[in-house]
Amino acid sequence: MRNIKPLKLILAYIALSPNVTTAEELRIMSWNMQWLNHHASSPVLRDTDDFSQIRSIIEQVDPDILAFQEVGSLKAMTMVLPLKQYDILLSSRADHPRYTFPNTNQFTGFAIRKNIRYRELPDFTKINLNKKGLRYGKNLKIWWQDQQIHLLNIHLKAGCKQSKRSKACRQLKKQLKLLSLWLKTRIENNHSYILLGDFNYPLYTSLNNKKEKQHNHWFFKQLGIPTTALKQHKTSFSCQIKIHHKKSRLITYTQPIDHVISDKINISKLETYQYTNKEMSSNQLSDHCPLYFSIP
Repeated sequence: MRNIKPLKLILAYIALSPNVTTAEELRIMSWNMQWLNHHASSPVLRDTDDFSQIRSIIEQVDPDILAFQEVGSLKAMTMVLPLKQYDILLSSRADHPRYTFPNTNQFTGFAIRKNIRYRELPDFTKINLNKKGLRYGKNLKIWWQDQQIHLLNIHLKAGCKQSKRSKACRQLKKQLKLLSLWLKTRIENNHSYILLGDFNYPLYTSLNNKKEKQHNHWFFKQLGIPTTALKQHKTSFSCQIKIHHKKSRLITYTQPIDHVISDKINISKLETYQYTNKEMSSNQLSDHCPLYFSIP
């Protein structure tokens, strides 16, 4: 008879080891990468060290899926992601010069680990509103455990502040009405969904020393969904970045504009990656902090 004691010992070690997990999780990361491009005509210039540091941050988070915004080319993504591990899907954009910039453009997209089953769906083009500078949404369907999940990665109109009558707010409102139709379709068909990306709008404000949060009901009214669909950070939000305008300086944001919306999916551990002083001191990273979360 074979001696099976060594096998029992190995199994016991695995069960007791704190560094081994038996429960699989799907980790999703969303990051506005601030004009990430590989050529010198980009509004934000980066050198080899910058690309290496961005790659290092992605490796630390170790996402199964990365939803990215403000990426100018597929080549730029290959400089921060290993193609042997990920498939990279880039959104399209209206071909007419009226809707594009002459030197570089901003695209949304996904990087998907190769062991994840997925289907690329048509871009959400209507959200462009036929306006120069507005981006398409990137549409994806994945299979995870016993779930089929629809993901829509968006980068909405910037500049909507207090006055809802401003041009920026009118355009944002139109985008939200279109997104409400996408959400309605998902809900009516009992689809699990995740809407994520750069919303360019704070959906809640921290109150009472950041222990309570007040939602922005105007935004949710346009989307036609309850505020409970918004996935919030477990702790108070902050994002410190370095901006380069005439001279470099640090800014801390306390109201997130990058969000995750989902109704039925159990999303856990929603966190923001905090840049270290060392990472910011010598590198051109992004004016957004990445966020990431897990699906059990």
